[in-house]
This record gives sequence, C-alpha cells and structure tokens, in this order.
Amino acid sequence: MKPKSNPNAWPLWDAFFLSQQQHGASPHTLAAYRRDLQQLQSALPENLSITELTRLHLVDALKQLTAQRRQPRSLARKLSAWRTYFRFLLAQGCLKTDPTLHLKAPKAPARLPKALPAEALNHWLDELSQMTHCTCATKRS
Repeated sequence: MKPKSNPNAWPLWDAFFLSQQQHGASPHTLAAYRRDLQQLQSALPENLSITELTRLHLVDALKQLTAQRRQPRSLARKLSAWRTYFRFLLAQGCLKTDPTLHLKAPKAPARLPKALPAEALNHWLDELSQMTHCTCATKRS
C-alpha cells in the first residue's frame, strides 16, 4: 500500500519521530509507527486535512485494514501508533481534539495457555503422586 501523498506533509512529522526517539523508542518501533501512519494516510480521502480528520475517518480506515485481513493485534498496534501521533499533535497545539478519543481497538482472540513440556508434566505428576501416597499412608496409621 503506497501513501497517496507525502507523509512529511503531515504536521510535525519529523518532530514526532525525533520526540519518540528521545523518549527511548527503538528503531523497530519507529519503523512500525512510520508504516502504520503511512497506511492510515493511504486509507484516508486524498485531500483531507489533518485538522478535518474525525473519528469516523479512523473507523473507516480500520474497516479497510480489516477487509485486507489484518489481524486484531496488528490493528491494535496501528491504532496505538495513531493515538501516539495525534496526542503528540494535540500537545503541540496542532489539533483541537483527538480523533482517536473513544476509538476502541478490535478485540484480539484470547491465547490458549501454553502446554507444559512432557518432562516437566511427568515430574509434577510424580511429585503429586508421592504427596498423595504419603497423605494416604499417614491417614491409615
């Protein structure tokens, strides 16, 4: 997905990434934020000013990404990047309202618990068996 316009045209683009870097964001995080914001820009109407951006535009962008079979965890990460950028713009006085306010990330499915390795499970069962055996022997006396 190619950005429709130059992302540097968004307000304080370079300042945002510099700020994130100064706050300790890793190069991988910065690269992910850059991709996520470029994908957002690609999903928005071409001539939409960032000051005209609303929650509904962001909902439409999330719907487009969902239609592209993006996973809920990926969508949540993208929304986090969007929130970070728009809150930065809000703090800098470039926006009057945060378009990500009250925007919820899609629910990610719960992960299944990880299975114990067979060796650890057998060790645990052996200990449990010995404890049960000792308890039963004590009760018989």
